[in-house]
Amino acid sequence: MSQDEKLKDEWARAQQSGRAMNRKKMFATGAGMAVTFLLSVPMIVALIAVDAMDDRIALGVAILALFVGWFVRNRLWPKGQFSR
Repeated sequence: MSQDEKLKDEWARAQQSGRAMNRKKMFATGAGMAVTFLLSVPMIVALIAVDAMDDRIALGVAILALFVGWFVRNRLWPKGQFSR
């Protein structure tokens, strides 16, 4: 195997690894956004439709939904060679 072929093989392996990492990052981000959406939308709809709910409760639940979505995203985020 020549030096040129070795470099091309190394490049292909690096590209494949980068694509796999990007897929995992996209999945983690999508899962975090889905959790945030699923937790906050019922509260927002109830806040708009019912108007009997205290605004602070709805806001607190929406903020809680953001933190839960962030937590899910961070747990699913891929760990690489240079991650903490």
